[in-house]
Amino acid sequence: MPQKHYLVFIHGMGEPQLPNQIYDPSFDELWKRTAQALRQQTQSDAIKINPTNGMIQMPEVEYFPIHTNWHMKLDETIPSVTDAEKVLFDKSYRDAQTNQFQGNFIQRKAHEFATFFLGDVTAYVSPDVNLIRRTVWEQIWRGYDCLGFEEMLQEEGATYSIIAHSLGSVIAFDYLHHIFQDQDPFMQGKPIKPFLPRQNLQERPEDRRVDETQREKGVLPDPTSDLIRPLLQERFRYFFTLGSPIGLFMLRNGTLWMDSTPFSHIFNPVQGCDRGWYNFYDRMDLVAYPLKNLFDCNNQANGACVLEDVRVRNWGIPLKDSHVGYWKKQAVAQKIAEQLLLLGQKPSTSPAVPALMYR
Repeated sequence: MPQKHYLVFIHGMGEPQLPNQIYDPSFDELWKRTAQALRQQTQSDAIKINPTNGMIQMPEVEYFPIHTNWHMKLDETIPSVTDAEKVLFDKSYRDAQTNQFQGNFIQRKAHEFATFFLGDVTAYVSPDVNLIRRTVWEQIWRGYDCLGFEEMLQEEGATYSIIAHSLGSVIAFDYLHHIFQDQDPFMQGKPIKPFLPRQNLQERPEDRRVDETQREKGVLPDPTSDLIRPLLQERFRYFFTLGSPIGLFMLRNGTLWMDSTPFSHIFNPVQGCDRGWYNFYDRMDLVAYPLKNLFDCNNQANGACVLEDVRVRNWGIPLKDSHVGYWKKQAVAQKIAEQLLLLGQKPSTSPAVPALMYR
């Protein structure tokens, strides 16, 4: 029986939310190109995408997509980040919209760009309950439009990788750092920090909405819990980042750069010979950074890690397509396909875990 491998797709900041959109259509674009690359590299025309569940089936491995859409609401009682950004924009420019913005399409669009891009970043780094992080994890764990990690852990030999763009790569990096932080030499002896910020109903009464939702759906386990974290560590394989601002987000932590040897304590969570991190960047992408040299500043902890910067050229509208063009780039799909094919050569031996073990 072929083993199963799940690929988690996480979108970035400012992604347009179309009416009735379930997830970013760019996910399907890259998925189709990856299937095409697998056909080319195996010289097999039999590789197709199952229209029912999106599965790419091969003799040794079945690949399943897990989609996320953190611009969606957790439920009807909790507003999304996009809702808040729209309220901010409309109220701030309520009078100006009929006056100075009238007939000034470029000026309005420039303000919308700043609000919906920077708004996502500001919301993510906020110290509160962090709905972006919570939404992503809930969709991955419970399943959004397909199966989730809760079902994956019940399957023998099932593994997973992450494909993340822009701010989504920061969310994914933070997730990986939290579940692997016990391997960080700089964190040894310190308690494991939860991935989901703690609710505080006294200081933040608005957290009651999240609390009410959890009572309805059941408690959402934190990926750093003692029962789940070892399972998520064992089953993780590849990290693919597209147009990633992870380098910029390292500035959040002053202990990493306010030192005589900047970034000497930086930690790559993608450790182990059967794992790898592939970072795609375009030099014209203003927020994307190559990362290998940065993480090599702590060669003692990261020297054995597989971290490869892959430079691509996203043709199209300057600055815009240089940041969003990765999804349509065949070179990205080719690299992903190369790594996925290796999974069949190194089958996982992870045992199935009954659901009652971690509920």
